[in-house]
Amino acid sequence: MTGRRLGYASFDRDSFPLLTRRSLLGAGAAGVAAGFIPGVAPAFALAPPTPETVAFKIFWKGSHIGRHSQTIVPTGEAGSFTVSTNVEMKVKLAFVTAYRYEHEGFEQWEGGLLKAVSTKTHDDGVDVVMNGSSTAEGFESEGPLGRFLAPHTVMTSNTLWSTQILKQREVLDSQNGDIMGVATSFEGQEKVDVPRGVEEARRYRFVTATMAGKIWYDTTGDWVKGVFKKDGEAVEYLLDV
Repeated sequence: MTGRRLGYASFDRDSFPLLTRRSLLGAGAAGVAAGFIPGVAPAFALAPPTPETVAFKIFWKGSHIGRHSQTIVPTGEAGSFTVSTNVEMKVKLAFVTAYRYEHEGFEQWEGGLLKAVSTKTHDDGVDVVMNGSSTAEGFESEGPLGRFLAPHTVMTSNTLWSTQILKQREVLDSQNGDIMGVATSFEGQEKVDVPRGVEEARRYRFVTATMAGKIWYDTTGDWVKGVFKKDGEAVEYLLDV
């Protein structure tokens, strides 16, 4: 296993040349396509789920290597809330830490639209900071790859907790702040194991410039499982208690 290939937001971008980042400053913001996807209600402004903390155990080759958690807190008016994201992964080989990944993110949403985001990431020895905020022209972000402008309706790559991300054709990379293309498709419905038992869930294929894999949502739209693959390796997200 080589460095920077296991992170939640650190897959090799060059593996997906058709879904590349797009600098929009000075070129105008692109609109968001909204085709029909089974199990996803059409909407542009994001509606939050019931206030909660969703958490996953992360596994690699059957070993528990970390945790991904997100806490959503209402801030008053309908559609206004904050989202805190924390991801920690550590892979040890022969008692030596071969890979370490940490990501902290904070998002502020108002009226169902992203208003501000800030993240800090440690990706196997590389530290990255990204910040973004809503402006009159769109949503502007700045990170290690430069400055980018997205539509006001943009969602971050950390918005996997909502099925509305499946309707996006571009997302804001929560780690680097650039704009990435998204390809999604509905693959079918199946039963999945969750802490509360076995439930029906819809499986979707989800590919961006930084990750490729499958995501499962239950019949109420809650994210319950994920598998992200790279070079034949699979990082599995299993819902925690």
